Amino acid sequence: MDHRVVIIGAGITGTALARALSIRGVDHLVLEKRETASDGGLAINLPGNAIAALDRLGLEQILRLMNRL
Repeated sequence: MDHRVVIIGAGITGTALARALSIRGVDHLVLEKRETASDGGLAINLPGNAIAALDRLGLEQILRLMNRL
């Protein structure tokens, strides 16, 4: 089956969706109007369910590394 998905917006939801589609081998394209990221120096508080979701996306190792910063 040929899957093609266009994701509009490279915020946290768009990038998480792109990661999930990549894991499943689904062809996708992420479109973002900003040329650079705009994190604004903000922090992210991740409750347990968010950590579990990121773990399912294969990002547990990165979370562990970030926790050390």
